[in-house]
Amino acid sequence: MAAAVNTLSQETGTLFVIAAGNVGAPTSIGSPGAADSALTIGAVDSADQPAYFTSQGPRLGDNALKPDLSAPGVGILAARSSYVAGTGSYTTMSGTSMATPHVAGVAALLAEKHPDWTGAQLKDGLMSTSKQLDDSVYTLGTGRVSVPDAIDAQITATGSADLGYYKWPYEENKPVTKAVTYSNSSDAPVELSLAAQGDPDGVVALADTTLTVPAHGTASTTVTGDGAKAAVGNLSGQILATSGGKTVAHTAFGMVKEEERYTLTVHVKDRDGAPTPAYLGVQKLAASADAFPAVVDDSGTLQLRLQPGNYYVDSFLDVHGSHGKDSLGLGYLANPEIKLDQDREITLDGRKLREIKADVGRTTQTRQLVMEVNRTAGGANYTGAVQVPIVYDSIFAAPTQKVTDGSFEYRTVWRLGRPMLQVDGVREAVVQPGTTLIEGRNRLAVVDAGNGAPADYTGKDVRGKAVLVRRSDALTPVELAQAAQDAGAKALFVTDDEPGRLNDWFGTDDYADRPLQVATVDAAGGAALAADAKAGRRIETTGTRNTPWVYDLTDQHKGSVPQGDLTYKPSKRELAVLDAKFYAVNPQDGGEFRYSITDTFPIGLGFLEKINYPAERTDYVSTGAGQTWHESVQTGPTVLEERSGLVAYQGGSHKELDWFKPVWHPWLGTGLGWGQQRAGNDLSFNTPGWGDSGPDHTGFGDVWSDDSMTQFTDVYVDGVQVDHATSSGAYAWDADPAEHTYKVTTDTTLDAKRWKLSTKGHAEWTFKSAQTPADRYTFLPLINLGFDVDTDLTGNVRAGSRIPVGIYAEYVKGAVGTGTLGGGKLEVSYDDGATWTSVALSGHGASWKGSLKVPNGAKFVSLRASAKDNKGGSVAQEITRAVGVK
Repeated sequence: MAAAVNTLSQETGTLFVIAAGNVGAPTSIGSPGAADSALTIGAVDSADQPAYFTSQGPRLGDNALKPDLSAPGVGILAARSSYVAGTGSYTTMSGTSMATPHVAGVAALLAEKHPDWTGAQLKDGLMSTSKQLDDSVYTLGTGRVSVPDAIDAQITATGSADLGYYKWPYEENKPVTKAVTYSNSSDAPVELSLAAQGDPDGVVALADTTLTVPAHGTASTTVTGDGAKAAVGNLSGQILATSGGKTVAHTAFGMVKEEERYTLTVHVKDRDGAPTPAYLGVQKLAASADAFPAVVDDSGTLQLRLQPGNYYVDSFLDVHGSHGKDSLGLGYLANPEIKLDQDREITLDGRKLREIKADVGRTTQTRQLVMEVNRTAGGANYTGAVQVPIVYDSIFAAPTQKVTDGSFEYRTVWRLGRPMLQVDGVREAVVQPGTTLIEGRNRLAVVDAGNGAPADYTGKDVRGKAVLVRRSDALTPVELAQAAQDAGAKALFVTDDEPGRLNDWFGTDDYADRPLQVATVDAAGGAALAADAKAGRRIETTGTRNTPWVYDLTDQHKGSVPQGDLTYKPSKRELAVLDAKFYAVNPQDGGEFRYSITDTFPIGLGFLEKINYPAERTDYVSTGAGQTWHESVQTGPTVLEERSGLVAYQGGSHKELDWFKPVWHPWLGTGLGWGQQRAGNDLSFNTPGWGDSGPDHTGFGDVWSDDSMTQFTDVYVDGVQVDHATSSGAYAWDADPAEHTYKVTTDTTLDAKRWKLSTKGHAEWTFKSAQTPADRYTFLPLINLGFDVDTDLTGNVRAGSRIPVGIYAEYVKGAVGTGTLGGGKLEVSYDDGATWTSVALSGHGASWKGSLKVPNGAKFVSLRASAKDNKGGSVAQEITRAVGVK
């Protein structure tokens, strides 16, 4: 676009007034404002100070002088579009795009006064008559546009003189000389005095200090900048032209003297060895150095001028995939250790890419996929990650050299499951959003319906059959699906020749699911289905709505990406097996995901996947040194969430894992993120009210916006209430430093019609505390109380039976000042807490067991339990309708 602006300016004489942009950082002026001929506009506020958002020069690449001029761009009153929120005819907005119209308007007025002026003359006239400001010309150009000075000026000058880019090493640089021309539109000659302002070291020299400009004529001089005399960095100033002691015109000048730098030339090649465009991440391996992006154009080559030091460069590159001509892959290419002490060249070579796969010995569908890299050295810490979109059907990485300084790690994280749809003879069929899966095993006749337009169904009997169509721009996915549905098809397969998986909305126009199965297949799959249709063969399909098993896998490479095969094939000894159960009193939707966390990658990437409650599933999970998982499960579908702490599973182990298993009760778990802490004399508490009976599962509720639940939390000091709050967070600020007895209570309700269980809960914790160090958080000795009751997947026990029951106590993780736990007590009620009966318990330490004889006719079991320690601490919980009875 910048090139187009220059061409049009030259061909037409038009002045293009263009916003500098709103990035607010040096070298951030992009196309088209970067054009030489453009009048590029920055923004100032009402005090003529630079707007925080105004993009600045020098121009990226050649360090040319930009922007050219500035105008008010903060809080500008403008006509309000109907698409902008608010009322009334006007609104206020900020941006360089609000500053630019001011200048365009002044340019129009100036053109009206001087209709014979070219665009270049208008540009000079506006720049040289602006109000001078104290900021660098690389921030605000020559100054802020001045309407009366521009319109009334008789003397104008060349707007700016770019004195060049003094490049390292300095020996080959020479002084730069530029012409400065003055124009006189008056009827009399004008004598000018010329001086350079902002030239502290004699860097800038004027050929003339006086100049006479004839009436209706011009006069020129030159200005020379000698970078050898300049300090490293940006030099900017103004050439002032005065007459009669008054400045009548000014010309901005600028020079960039480069610090010690070298050229890093990066070549990028695709899997065929051809040059290819790419996005790069670049990190100098030094403390306080920020990573920055860079773009390689179609030439496949980019030159970067960088300070000396060690660097890391990478790219996640679109490449040909591994599944045919229309396959799309994503490849990780990197050079993790570049010593830049002279000009160097590197090649990120796609020909070296090796496919990354997970082989678990069964047919799987990739449900989620993450590629991550971390590089630390010299005080820098760089992390790159891609949550791989579904369009990519294969991923790759190229081997790297082993780093000698710091650390390097690449890893892949998979969530695999049984394919939602399997079609015999087709490698992969991707079920599309907004459509209805045909579950189980089915045999379908298949019909080729061409491009899938309604006319393509004429004369074809597709009722109750599968249809194959080819995607084109002629019909939207919604139209394709509607045509197949109208024709009576039972299933629709869509193919195209575009790279990557086709994935789009095939539901209705109003974003509802349609009663039609739609799946996309690649070109090879489309050809196989077309052959089936031509031969009159039926196809075998298997639909699985909820996968009965998942694999949560990680495979990491430390120090380097190795040579050779990158297939991850975990053994049984490397995986933990979890028999997962998802409890629910009624069928309902929810979400679930397990996030991979390590010291190197402390933030897990992923999203909740839909699950239909109640459910059972087998999970296979990667293990190993430093590998932990954070698990989040939601139901209702998103009103209640259970969150685990960081879980490290043991390879080769086989365990049960329960979610939303009763009893739902307050649990101060490690997945909270905060709470049960004191810093100095400030105490904070977080008491989520619906943890389940899984290990360390903390349960939250949306008590602010869902009227089916409530929670209130209170804090007392020596019996005096100091806080009352909605939800789980409460505080005791500026507490007395001496030791006092604290009590925290939380009360919860769940609507019986919706949730059935834990309809009312009360919990309270007591402990003693005194002042702690103010420079860090200290975990307080609150006691957790847990329940163990065996129920079915709907949260029920059987009436008339004797069922085992257990309770246990433990301190919150990391608590200090702990003592010895004991004193476990349990009571049971079968009439929603109207009467209570003690339960005989046996046990030792902080774990106790007993049994309940559930009477016939009981509908629910309510529980009341408590425990204490030998330091004055205690916990008590009462849960109405803790479990159901059937």
